[in-house]
Amino acid sequence: MDSTVVAGSTNTIFTQPAPALPLLEKGQAGDAIRVLQWILNSKKFLFQPEEYLDIDGVFGTRTENVIRYFQSVTNLPIDGIVGPDTWALLSLPEGLD
Repeated sequence: MDSTVVAGSTNTIFTQPAPALPLLEKGQAGDAIRVLQWILNSKKFLFQPEEYLDIDGVFGTRTENVIRYFQSVTNLPIDGIVGPDTWALLSLPEGLD
């Protein structure tokens, strides 16, 4: 990735956009789903610890239901699909979502 370092600064300014996050939906499997499940588990307002998602990398009914609930409490369209808007709110630090 190309980057520019500002003189006298420890900050790096990236000149290329971050790679797009994948569109995720029920029926998919893989590492991106594992990351999604880990992020969902970190959103403590979603459920009690005993209800945490298994981080199994499978976007099944349970993961879809948690996404739908997350979308409902964050005023997103409730479609169960993790697209750009859902990723944006999932990426916010705790307390800002």
